[in-house]
Amino acid sequence: MTDRELLDLAAKAAGHQTKSDRLNVWLVEDDGSPVERWNPLADDSQALRLAVKLRICLEFTHCADDAPVIYCGRDIERRNWPMVPNFPAANATTRRAIVMAAAEIGKTRSD
Repeated sequence: MTDRELLDLAAKAAGHQTKSDRLNVWLVEDDGSPVERWNPLADDSQALRLAVKLRICLEFTHCADDAPVIYCGRDIERRNWPMVPNFPAANATTRRAIVMAAAEIGKTRSD
C-alpha cells in the first residue's frame, strides 16, 4: 500500500475528508476547500492526535533478537496487532505504525 493510500484510509477512519494533489494530502471542508496539509506520517502532533481520536494503543517492546519493535492498534484487536520494527528512526516508525493502524480501521468504515 502506498503512503497516499495509507493517509487516505487513515483520514477516512478519523472522519476527515481529504483532497490530494501531486505532493500533499489536504483536509478539506464540506465544500471541498482545503483547510490543512495533513501528513501524520511526517508530523508527530498529527500522528498523536490521530492515535488519540481513534483510541489507538502503542506497545513498545523487543522481539526475540532484542530489536526494538512496536505493536499498535485498538485494544479490542490486540491479538491481531502487526509487529513494526522500531529502528533506525523511532519517531518515524512510530508515526508509521499509528497511520497503519488507522488505515486498518479505515478499511472497515463504509463511505
